[in-house]
Amino acid sequence: MSDLEATYSVEDNKLRLYASSRLDKELYLRVKDAGFKWAPKQELFVAPMWTPAREDFCIELAGEITAEQTTMVERAEAKMDRLEGIAENRATQADAFANAARDISSNIPFGQPILIGHHSEKRARKDQERISSNIEKSVKASEAVKYWNWKIIGVQAHANHKNDPRVRTRRIETLLKSLRDHQRVKNDAENYLGIWIRDLSDDQIETLSGSYSGASTHLYHQLKKGDITHAECKAKNIERLENTISSTFRQRWLTHYLNRLSYERQMLGPVEVYTKDLTPVILQTFARKMGAEKPKATLSDYGYILESPVTLPLHIAPTRSVELTNTEWRELMQASGYEVPTPVERRQSTSTKTKSPIINPTDEDLIRLQALWNIQIAESHKRAKSYGDPKIANVTLVPQSLYSAHSKGSYAHFKTVGITSDGVRVQSGWKDGVYQLIGVPVFRLRVSTRSYDLYQAYSAIQIIDKPKKSLPLDWEKLAIREKVEELS
Repeated sequence: MSDLEATYSVEDNKLRLYASSRLDKELYLRVKDAGFKWAPKQELFVAPMWTPAREDFCIELAGEITAEQTTMVERAEAKMDRLEGIAENRATQADAFANAARDISSNIPFGQPILIGHHSEKRARKDQERISSNIEKSVKASEAVKYWNWKIIGVQAHANHKNDPRVRTRRIETLLKSLRDHQRVKNDAENYLGIWIRDLSDDQIETLSGSYSGASTHLYHQLKKGDITHAECKAKNIERLENTISSTFRQRWLTHYLNRLSYERQMLGPVEVYTKDLTPVILQTFARKMGAEKPKATLSDYGYILESPVTLPLHIAPTRSVELTNTEWRELMQASGYEVPTPVERRQSTSTKTKSPIINPTDEDLIRLQALWNIQIAESHKRAKSYGDPKIANVTLVPQSLYSAHSKGSYAHFKTVGITSDGVRVQSGWKDGVYQLIGVPVFRLRVSTRSYDLYQAYSAIQIIDKPKKSLPLDWEKLAIREKVEELS
């Protein structure tokens, strides 16, 4: 069996496998299925990026993973040497073909035509074909020399590009975004867990299972079919969220990103200690950049206390709050490679336009408004005499982080809409021959259009980790209860 050696290069984030001999078919297929490709010039298998699964696979085969001994520059230089050798060979071939064509043509008297019918005609035509063939091969070889020279320039430019400080800075921002994305999954799971562990009625469990509340769609369908009880659905969703929070797989990703960030920052040069006065905004921005969920910093007698509604990132603290002195906060920011950005002076707005406020409704108002919208859809469906039944929409409960992640762009599933005093959504339409907004909004509300269909109301959203407020609607005037009775 072939002896294998596994290495990892933090420069390009790639795993490599070195084999002492040819792999058998079964092992080769396993290596290929793991995402490794054979690099014939380097005589090794290489994976395009690190993953926990590939790391485990390398440890299984090689026993350990060591640091890659060749640097990116050395690999680039070796590749350039190979390409230069190819270019030199092509140049030699071009000269050889050109000389061969010249030698053949030197044996033909200058201006001598092919003598038709002469005994030399056959040989003259053969020489002419050989001259044309050699010239054509010489031209192709010369063009190949240009191609390989451009490849050499490209390899050098790529190596310089990867080490450019501006490119490295952008790579750090990408790594930070990936770090926050993985941390956000844990934060959302903790927020959802706080909802599911409460005392919930069967109706609430069913509503949560069908909305953005960390629930499994599979469990929701099982619940609707009657394959599991409401209590079983709740218990399995709680178990699922707890597994997400304590996932070692996700923690390995977080540790990997932190290690890569540490390396990239070191390559940019040492991070200076922040010497100016610390403020809550500076600490909150730092924590948010590291993936903390809604961090809040407050001044204390000891220094500053940083708190979060969920567990802080482990490289800050393994708890929901931490208190450090100003010196310790400065050292933590330096160790994390964080540089406090220079404040940008904001321009004063000259706009006099005012927007209606966005309100996060209370539980009671949320259910009332959703019922009103479902009634309005049913009435519209009845007036239109449409085929089938109107579709009922349920409310959606989400944390702020998830709403923010799904509310960007024109085709986002989450958005805000204006609501009139009659509880009607403000929409665009033709009025008096002009296409305009119909209705005057008194407030705005967050809604979900993920499962929206024809003759189905939008789903009203409540942000579970933000303060709630009553909606400025006259419920008695709207008379929802009477409308429900009349419709039924």
